[in-house]
Amino acid sequence: MSSTTAQNIIGIKRGTKYPDQIIVVGAHYDSTSGSASTNAPGAIDNASGSAGMMTLADALSVVSSDKTIHFVAFSGEEQGLYGSAFYVKNAIANKWNIESALIMDMISYSNQYFGILVEGTKSFKSLMNVVESNLKAFGGKDFGVDVTTNSWGSDHVSFQKANIPAILLIELDETNYFAYHKTTDVWTNVNEDQSMGCLRGLAGSVCDLAGCNTQ
Repeated sequence: MSSTTAQNIIGIKRGTKYPDQIIVVGAHYDSTSGSASTNAPGAIDNASGSAGMMTLADALSVVSSDKTIHFVAFSGEEQGLYGSAFYVKNAIANKWNIESALIMDMISYSNQYFGILVEGTKSFKSLMNVVESNLKAFGGKDFGVDVTTNSWGSDHVSFQKANIPAILLIELDETNYFAYHKTTDVWTNVNEDQSMGCLRGLAGSVCDLAGCNTQ
C-alpha cells in the first residue's frame, strides 16, 4: 500500500432529527488472491459484503431516518485495515459522533452451515443483541445465527480500537470456504438466500439504531 493510492467511498443519508449522530454500515471492496494484481475476483470476499452495503443503501433511500447513516466502502482491508483505520482517524479528528458501526465481510457462502455469525466484544454486547435479535426475526426459515466476542481480522476492529461500538457480520462457513483468497472466489459460490437473510436482519438493525420512519 505504500506505493498505491486507494480511496474510501462514502454515501451519506442525513438524519432528520439528530443529524450529528451517525450509524455506519460498511464493507471493504478490495479483494486478493495468489494472483492479486491480475486475477482476484473476490465474489465472497468481499463483493458479497460491499454489494450488501449498496443494497441496504438503495433500500433505505426511500425512508427517512432520525440519525445520519454513513454507507462506506472501505479500501485496503486485505492489506491491513487501511481504509477503515483512516476513516476512524478522520472521524475522530473531525469529532464525528459515530454511535455504532455494522460491518459485513463474507456473508454469502454456505455449505456446512446456513446463516451468519455476529462478531463483537463484551463491551458492546447491547449492539450485538440488537443485531442478533433482528437476524433471528428476519433471517428466514432455517437461518442460523451465532455470536462470538472473539473479535478480529476485519474493519470492525478499527472502530473497536477507538472504543466505538462495532460488530462484524460474517458467514458461519467462514473457516470452511474453499476459495478463500483464491482465483476461484467467483459468483457461482454465492448463496442468495443466505445473503438476503443477512440483509433483512441488518436492515432491521439499522432501522432500530438510526430510527427509520417507514410511514
